[in-house]
Amino acid sequence: MKNCYLLPCFLLLSSFELTWSQVGVGTTTPASTLEVVATNPTGASTNVDGILIPRVSRQRAQNMAGTPTSTLIYVNDIA
Repeated sequence: MKNCYLLPCFLLLSSFELTWSQVGVGTTTPASTLEVVATNPTGASTNVDGILIPRVSRQRAQNMAGTPTSTLIYVNDIA
């Protein structure tokens, strides 16, 4: 009888987890779908903080097909 209730309970709990899924890098309480927080957001640290985006040539960027709106790239060679 207990096995009969186990699967529906598991499915119900997993569906709740999917509706509130948020990912945080450097934080345990993300405020949006994806939140990235610097290790030391203030002060005089010399560490590099940031996000590296894909670097491509101009030719590669122009040949991309079906690129969705808001795709972010850095064109590192304009020749």
